[in-house]
Amino acid sequence: MDNYDEILDLYDNYGKNEDFQNEITLNKYFVKLMRSLYEKKNSLEIQTSLILLLNLFFVQNPDSFNNIGKNLTELISIEKRILIETLKSEIEKTDS
Repeated sequence: MDNYDEILDLYDNYGKNEDFQNEITLNKYFVKLMRSLYEKKNSLEIQTSLILLLNLFFVQNPDSFNNIGKNLTELISIEKRILIETLKSEIEKTDS
């Protein structure tokens, strides 16, 4: 659990230092985790720690559909009506 706390602290403090210092700290932590993984110290915790690091620092968008389409406020009334009808029919299908 110490890894998770350290990663979250690193994430909280990221950006408070100069960019190169942030990168150095992050890379040192990656090296530390990879060494632990190589030494087979609690590999499941190390793997999940690496996944957490990657998700916090390197994943930009949740998925490829994140920036596709229109915002609800940009829809005209007919598009809103079609969207609502479609969603209602999908919900009815799942309820059946």
